[in-house]
Amino acid sequence: MFYTTAAFLGARAEYEAEFDRWEADGFRVLSCDSSDQRVQVAGDAAVFTHRVATRAIIGGEEVASDERETIVFRREPDGRWLAIHEHLSATPAASCPSMARAIGVVGVQVAPRPYDVEVTLDKFSHEVRRLAAAFPALDLYVFPELYLSALGSYGDDPPAGYAASVAELIPGPLAERVADLARQVGKWIAAGSVYERAGDRIHNTALVVSPAGELVSTYRKLFPWMPYEETDPGDAYAVFDISGVGRFGLAICYDGWVPEIPRTLAWLGAEVILQPTATRTVDREQELVLARANAIVNQVFVVSPNNGGMFGGGRSVIVDPEGRLMVVGGSGEEFLTQVLDLDAVTTTREYGTAGLKRLWKQLRDAPPPLAGPYRHGFAAGLVMDRLGPLSGPGSGSATRRDDAGSG
Repeated sequence: MFYTTAAFLGARAEYEAEFDRWEADGFRVLSCDSSDQRVQVAGDAAVFTHRVATRAIIGGEEVASDERETIVFRREPDGRWLAIHEHLSATPAASCPSMARAIGVVGVQVAPRPYDVEVTLDKFSHEVRRLAAAFPALDLYVFPELYLSALGSYGDDPPAGYAASVAELIPGPLAERVADLARQVGKWIAAGSVYERAGDRIHNTALVVSPAGELVSTYRKLFPWMPYEETDPGDAYAVFDISGVGRFGLAICYDGWVPEIPRTLAWLGAEVILQPTATRTVDREQELVLARANAIVNQVFVVSPNNGGMFGGGRSVIVDPEGRLMVVGGSGEEFLTQVLDLDAVTTTREYGTAGLKRLWKQLRDAPPPLAGPYRHGFAAGLVMDRLGPLSGPGSGSATRRDDAGSG
């Protein structure tokens, strides 16, 4: 990240000095060429992308890479630009033949053993092995929110301080267990989310593991369902690539109620949004509408598995880039299978939804002015004038309620 961050800031001498330090460690850069540089700035956020062709000596052998690097920056109060997200993806060779970018996906609608993490992990392992044996052509399994943390339903009495007691370090033993399982079956596993301990904070964190057992992406929920969910919000978006298929973004449950979150993921190049969910309340009906709306206005696939077999649960969905429901779950435990062809995203964005709405092209060429909350902050809006506190009447208790569910 260092040298492209410096390039964005115009400090070429600094990253050349970094190359010198690498040579002292036995890593010698023969050439590093940057091309197709693009910078997009919107208020206090910026995205810098470029193509990087590098030749280097590593361990006495010459290696070469050709990658596209994307770095997202945030402007700090003192005016400095801070890099908050970096992503590298391989640049395909021009001679590669065009192929359908398809991947078989399973939305895994299951229920944990309430508040019993170890039994739930055993159940999870059995489910993954069962999927691999029954559907060998499907390569990505997406589990519900907080499934591996064994979040129970309303009728279950949780132990006091449950979230803190089961919170995991990531990377850590639980992530390693998921990685070992992914390696054994040779599948991508988006393992829903778990309670993560980070210092004195508890996050609701999604994790994705590759078939090689690599922890390729983690994401801390940006918009926890307050006041019922008192996990600490994250501060960064997460996208990852599956080679030969495309780019995937991560969101969790209530994130889908904030249109800026899926919009930013799509802006970062996501073609599929994986949105694990743990909704056990009547507003799942509204979430189905939102899943379709977020797919339509961002021209992405949305995969949203919910807990099944629990009060208010089920109705997982997979939605295509034009907002069509590809599959909808019932209320019990089930596996929702579907093949996603990411070329459908390219087609929809190029020719328009229903052949009419070329949304991203217009946002590029004739964007509306960014005003209101994007310039002044949400709290300054007139809509807030008659609103009481978040923990006020009609909003539930402001104290932690581990049994209240997520959202």
